[in-house]
Amino acid sequence: MHAKSLNTDQAWQAYEMLVDEYYRLRSNPLQGYSLERLLTQDRLEFNEKMRRIRRVYRAIHPSEPKSLPLPKESKILPTIQDKIMQVFEKLPRGTLLTSYEICRLGGTQLRHAGTDAVRQSADELVTMGLLTKEGSGKAALYGLKK
Repeated sequence: MHAKSLNTDQAWQAYEMLVDEYYRLRSNPLQGYSLERLLTQDRLEFNEKMRRIRRVYRAIHPSEPKSLPLPKESKILPTIQDKIMQVFEKLPRGTLLTSYEICRLGGTQLRHAGTDAVRQSADELVTMGLLTKEGSGKAALYGLKK
């Protein structure tokens, strides 16, 4: 939005590039990829976008290279869903677990999140087609999709 306020051709080109990048359609990123590969790909895409933003910012503000605090290339922290998938990747296929068991096996982050948050995230993974669910409520059993 800062680029638009300058009202120059270069600023408008930068703005249009950012808008185009933001609204670019993507195919289903989960098809044929492991969770680790998806996270690595997302981190690389994020870092590339940050490099582009820095270049545009430096082109617009050559005398103020450090006036906009941009995040450094990030290390993506695992989400609750990532941790749930890590739990199941360590277990034999066909293993079914309750949200309480996932919390217990998932380490500190999942224990602190609690069974309700783990159940909600596991249900999202079911919706995404990565996990299966048998039953409902607190007694629901989750497992890797075969």
